[in-house]
This record gives sequence, C-alpha cells and structure tokens, in this order.
Amino acid sequence: MLNLSQKCPHLVTRRSLCRRNIEKESRVPQPLHPPFLQETGSDSNLTWRWTQNGSFSSASAYRILADTGVRSSYHLSLWKIKAPLKVRIFLWLLLQNRLLTQENLLLRGWPSIQSCITCQTTTMETAPHLFIHCPFAHRLWDMLQTRLNLPVINFTTDLVGFWLANRSLLGDQWDIIWAAASWALWKERNARIFSAETSIQSKLLENIVNDVAAWTLHI
Repeated sequence: MLNLSQKCPHLVTRRSLCRRNIEKESRVPQPLHPPFLQETGSDSNLTWRWTQNGSFSSASAYRILADTGVRSSYHLSLWKIKAPLKVRIFLWLLLQNRLLTQENLLLRGWPSIQSCITCQTTTMETAPHLFIHCPFAHRLWDMLQTRLNLPVINFTTDLVGFWLANRSLLGDQWDIIWAAASWALWKERNARIFSAETSIQSKLLENIVNDVAAWTLHI
C-alpha cells in the first residue's frame, strides 16, 4: 500500500478516529497545580503566591528563578561589615567553608600536604584550625585582645560561632577586627605557600590595627 507520508513528506496525515484513539483522547488528565500557584475561594481561583495581591509579575518570577534557596541569620550582617568588597567575599567563602584550605584541596582530589604551614605541625589545615585554633592564630588573637583592650575572646569550635559569639559583646567593632584579622591570617598563609615569605605576629598585628582604623574611617 502506498504510504503518502513517505511519498510526500510535506503532507500531514491525520490518525483515523478508531475506537481506541477516541478512548485514548477522551482521557483528559486532571489539572496540575504547581507549587507557585494556590487555590483561593469557593470557585477555586488560582493566585500567584509570590506577590501580596496574588497577581503574577515578571519581577516576582525573576526573583524565584534567581533565588538559590540559601537562607541564614547572619548573611545580611556579613555584607554590611565595613571592609573592602573583596574581604567581604572572602569572609562569605570562609563561613561557607569554601576556601581552598588543605582539607578542601584534598576533598577535590588536588595534591596537598596534610599539615598546617602556619604552625608547622602535622595538624590538618582546616578552616577552623587555620583561623581559630592554630597556635599561630590563637596567639595573634590574644595579642589583638591586649592591644585593643577587648574582652576575653570566645574561642568556639566553629567559624560562625566564633564570629557571632564575640559579636554579641562588641557589635560592629568586632566585625571589623574579625574581618581584618582573618584577612591577615589568610594572606600570611598564602605568602608562606606561594612566596616562601614569613611574617611574625607583631608585624601582622600592626597591619591589622592599621586596616581596622582605615576601614572604620573610609568605608
């Protein structure tokens, strides 16, 4: 039998309305209600849940598409710290444990040394160790406490807790001190790895104090 669809590909043939096709087409699926729509009222009217008036807007749709779903109690305060933008980005990566410490390099399969270069021990260089518990960092925090006449620093086990626990006592002042000291520790760590340059804690202390003063006045 001649197949018209093969002979004349520009022609569109229709399926025969046999009983099987009629029954198949008659099975209409139930209406779907995506999570961004909700039923209201007795007439089951659909409204857009991402606006106050229930009406769709392209701006609200864009916010949904751009939303990563990440929420935290501190992210707004972090971005308001009086520090250069690159430092605030660094702090965000720090609190998300996204800095390329030796631990994270190993997790990514990169060749890495399983030790801390700042304290010269075999302790794995994790972010909490590098910025809080490393003897080099711990001594620097103690020196900052004495130099700036700070209350006793709360050395918690995690990065977010270390920032927020001390922030509850000092407020915005601690934000700038914490930002400048963490930034100095990261730069010192990188200088030792990539440039074989080492600074003593008293030198870092002066750099931190100068950064705190400059950021407070000019940012």
